[in-house]
Amino acid sequence: MICPSCHKELTRANNEYGMFWACDTCGGRAATFSLLRKTVVKDTINELWKMAREGKGLLARKCPSCEKQMLEIHFKGIEEIEPDEGSEATTQGFSRPGLDVCTRCQMVWFDVNESLPIKQSEDEENEIPQEAREAVAMAQVEMFNMGLKEYNRNQQIFNFFDFLGTFFRMGRRF
Repeated sequence: MICPSCHKELTRANNEYGMFWACDTCGGRAATFSLLRKTVVKDTINELWKMAREGKGLLARKCPSCEKQMLEIHFKGIEEIEPDEGSEATTQGFSRPGLDVCTRCQMVWFDVNESLPIKQSEDEENEIPQEAREAVAMAQVEMFNMGLKEYNRNQQIFNFFDFLGTFFRMGRRF
């Protein structure tokens, strides 16, 4: 695959989420939507895909995979990374950077200064506020107490039937 920015050969790279392509010359990278769905905030990636499918962008550079023109999409979900000193990265007159999207290949091209918000780890995403944890703990104590009451009630019933069985086995003695 060829870099859409500097037209050099892209290098295949892997991380724990899957494979992507990187340009060793300009620092750009390409990733499929399937990979991005594993790492990018859900609403952001869905909005980017929706805008691309609806054609809400400008025809731009060629896709590194199929070489058809990609759509350059500018929207609030894109984060701009401070470019390295000497980099020629620019937002080309837009208030925010734009990502190049190929709907045919379902691929996104990131220039060196472009990024999307990364998902939080599951631990951070699922962290429960202190108030909620306290409420859950109180509910668990209440359930435990209810369980003890139920256990005690059931134990009393069992004891009563045990008594009746003993009583009838012994016969009447009074």
